[in-house]
Amino acid sequence: MATLGYGVLLKEGDGASSESFTAIAELFNLSGPSLGLDTVETTFSIVDVLANSQATSDQRIEANSVALWTASNSTLSSVTTGAGPQSGTYAMKIVTGGNPAQARQSFTSVIGVVYRVTAWLYDADFDDGDMTLRVGTAAGGNQLGESAAVTTDTTYQERHVEFTATGTTTHISISKATATVLNNYADNIYVTLQQARNREHIAGLLDAGEVSAEMNFLPANATQNEAAGILKTMSDRTLRNWQIVWTDSGPTTWSFAAFVTSFEPSASIEDRTTASITLKLSGDPSLS
Repeated sequence: MATLGYGVLLKEGDGASSESFTAIAELFNLSGPSLGLDTVETTFSIVDVLANSQATSDQRIEANSVALWTASNSTLSSVTTGAGPQSGTYAMKIVTGGNPAQARQSFTSVIGVVYRVTAWLYDADFDDGDMTLRVGTAAGGNQLGESAAVTTDTTYQERHVEFTATGTTTHISISKATATVLNNYADNIYVTLQQARNREHIAGLLDAGEVSAEMNFLPANATQNEAAGILKTMSDRTLRNWQIVWTDSGPTTWSFAAFVTSFEPSASIEDRTTASITLKLSGDPSLS
């Protein structure tokens, strides 16, 4: 082995069951292992937030209940008659009794996340006040958005509001702007989680990266040549165990499995012959 007497040692395992390590060379200009962590970008699935929050109570409209809704200037009930449901078996009937007449509910939201509230609305008389879907930071409010008004009194129309949550509680309401007593209906009301305002990631796989360094090169040396040395290891595409032995008093030894992916010799008239080597790590290194 070619040594200068002060460098970090590179050792190669022989691959035997009771493995022994042979010093290949002293290293200088050492770089790596470049330890890194891959991350995977996550996307929010389309989840019915209201359905999830109501699942344990079984008080959804389709379960013949409006217990989770609060009436404001209105009377609420679940019905199968009148306009009937937009789909399924039941719809929520909203009998107006003041202006605005509303059916209200709130849900727990995450600040900065984008949500979409959807509802199917049936307006008994669209000429007598607007029927809309509101989303707000306070009960009955529209601070975060309000849908277009329903434009017919003969069928359900889908209305939605997409918004970015600004607080941990968000309020939704079905609102009719009239004091006239009218029978209005709402069905298939749900909140879907769309996406975060900023990308989110989860931890993926650790990547130990590469070790690159320069070493003294003796072409005929048994630990380096093509017959039995490091050049043969690269030529055979062999995954070998390696050690880097540092110069502290321990000495600290880093162990890892790696392929030799690059070996580039260099020679000059007035300087020693060297080689640049790159090892690509596979699996977890032991950095003890």
